[in-house]
Amino acid sequence: MSATPIESFTRYFLPGTTKILISPSVSDMTVGATRSEITASTDVSEEVAAVSGWSITSQNQDAPDMGKRFVQQVAGRLSASESSITFYNDKAGADIRDLLSLDQETYVTFLDGGDVEGSPMDVYRVTVTSMAKLREIEGIGRTQVTFAIREYVENIAVPAAA
Repeated sequence: MSATPIESFTRYFLPGTTKILISPSVSDMTVGATRSEITASTDVSEEVAAVSGWSITSQNQDAPDMGKRFVQQVAGRLSASESSITFYNDKAGADIRDLLSLDQETYVTFLDGGDVEGSPMDVYRVTVTSMAKLREIEGIGRTQVTFAIREYVENIAVPAAA
């Protein structure tokens, strides 16, 4: 007898679909951003050059016992990987540097399926820990913003439009 196959799903291409928002406030992290909080956010998607991190993982803990040579593991504390977003710079400086600053507390919201009711949304309460200007001989002006994740909620449904 064969195993039951996973249900078929719709694949998608992240660029042009996923929205990344800088949200000034999220009142209840257990439910994610409300429609009014999404509307009050700044959509930075079209200025994003790269995204790194934004994953929450368990620190596995060894749990050895005298009865076996094999050391089993159990899930331990959760932690966030180092997370950053690299933004394109404007020659005159009218870019992400106008919206974010070092030590600022804010929220980063990912709408993975776009701003579409019922699509998944992840919200991270963050502190800006660096605003590094990337200067390369053949590069485009960019700023890499690194964030410390303070709190998160993942896979929350995007609320309906008003």
